[in-house]
Amino acid sequence: MQDQSATTTGQEGLLRLSPLFDAALALLAREGRWRAALVRQIGPEPHDVILDGFCGAGALSLMLARLAPEAEIVGLDPRPGLVAQARARAAESGLRISFVEGEPSEAALYLGQRTPTKIVLTLIGAPSAAEKLAQLQGARSIVDPAGALHVIDFGRQRTALMRGLFQAARGGADTGDAATLIRAAGFVAVEETAAWPTASGVVSLFRARAT
Repeated sequence: MQDQSATTTGQEGLLRLSPLFDAALALLAREGRWRAALVRQIGPEPHDVILDGFCGAGALSLMLARLAPEAEIVGLDPRPGLVAQARARAAESGLRISFVEGEPSEAALYLGQRTPTKIVLTLIGAPSAAEKLAQLQGARSIVDPAGALHVIDFGRQRTALMRGLFQAARGGADTGDAATLIRAAGFVAVEETAAWPTASGVVSLFRARAT
């Protein structure tokens, strides 16, 4: 496993190493810090239907459910191993969370008549701007008209050092500007609410409204 991780670059490599994704994300992107800030930003309430896109092993969904046990929370992730972990953690906690194996861009297939009031997308691992835009457009098509979007992604790299780290971490691939992509997907009132430097670039939180 060490040889494989040494020869893969960027977040696309992390996705291929899905059993280690959460641990690698914690190391590279100060996961504990931004996750706590993201939960505060989302502010889950009992009436909410929250879609947690790219939920991984379910840590964020569990935090949201603990704060608002009556809220309906659906975690989506295309990686079966992580979904299995999330389901096991939810069962152990006794919290009401649905974890589904699937792409967040196809969430309408899994939600039925439920309309998310809040959608969370963790786009750090997306390999390209086109992939991010597809996920964001999928979110815009299903969110409640009065709903909100919350995104964690690499943001604007403010210094030459951060820009260099950012490009090196993904082998020079263009993963797009998060705020621009959120607007392109049809969301409004887009704002970057927090940012942290990491070993692979500046990680930012974003918030936007459906209308």
